[in-house]
Amino acid sequence: MDCVRIAYICTMRAIKIVLISTFLFLLNNASLACATCQATIESTNSEEGASGLAMGLYNGILYLMIIPYILLFLLFRKRIMKFFREFNSIHK
Repeated sequence: MDCVRIAYICTMRAIKIVLISTFLFLLNNASLACATCQATIESTNSEEGASGLAMGLYNGILYLMIIPYILLFLLFRKRIMKFFREFNSIHK
């Protein structure tokens, strides 16, 4: 492999690591609930019930957000893999 290709691969890996770590950091600190869900959580009287309810709502929101992407990947995985193979063959 030539030096340019190795540098490109290292750069892409570094970018992926930075993006994933940034996403995970922001996900940890993000308020995932909409205003209505947030009001429901705040109106819960007991402290333990509120945290359990909040975690349940947040997990539900995450599952609802990720399922369409998983379904799209499963439906179009052959086209996606073909695209990446062609992309790699062009840049060799």
